[in-house]
Amino acid sequence: MAFKSFPALPGIYHFLFLYWEPGEAIPCDFDSSIHHSISNSNASPYPASTIIPYIMIWVYPGSPWFHHQLVPTEIAVDAAAPLDARTDMAMKQLANCYIVFGVLLFLVFRTVRDTLSNNPVVQERIVGSAFVALALADTLHMVTTWSGLPDSLKYTPREWNLVTHCGISFIVANILIRGAWFLGIGRTRYHGMTSSPGQYLKSA
Repeated sequence: MAFKSFPALPGIYHFLFLYWEPGEAIPCDFDSSIHHSISNSNASPYPASTIIPYIMIWVYPGSPWFHHQLVPTEIAVDAAAPLDARTDMAMKQLANCYIVFGVLLFLVFRTVRDTLSNNPVVQERIVGSAFVALALADTLHMVTTWSGLPDSLKYTPREWNLVTHCGISFIVANILIRGAWFLGIGRTRYHGMTSSPGQYLKSA
């Protein structure tokens, strides 16, 4: 099914930030009726890439396994061993953050696309402001993940597992792509702003 027009997020940006990052499993036209979209058998009502960590923590393999994966190690550890109550609560709160983040991306960008379809200037202002917030969150998450690694692992990406790469490598890629969006690479710029993300905050 063809993508709906979204001037502020054309081409590859449309795919990455409406389907890949929030992780809609099957692209679909998300019209103004949320109920219609969710009841559509061809639609995925929840963002897969963010619901997967949620399921992994809450359902299977479970919060002990995910907790163990946060810092790669060659030491044999019983990943099924129960966590203490505080750590288990923190892991499940993290899972809730994943799903909230995904659902926000899933709904907000589609609402902007559908309700402001004839106003690319306002589309761009809203998307740009969202990207500033997301870039800040990504940067903090990446720095926290990297600084939490043992010194022996910080500079050896080949030793990282998938969870570590998701917290560092994939986020670096996201930041670079958002930077390209701010520079106007591969899209038309409507807002007349400079390439500085801070301009989107000043205009708020």
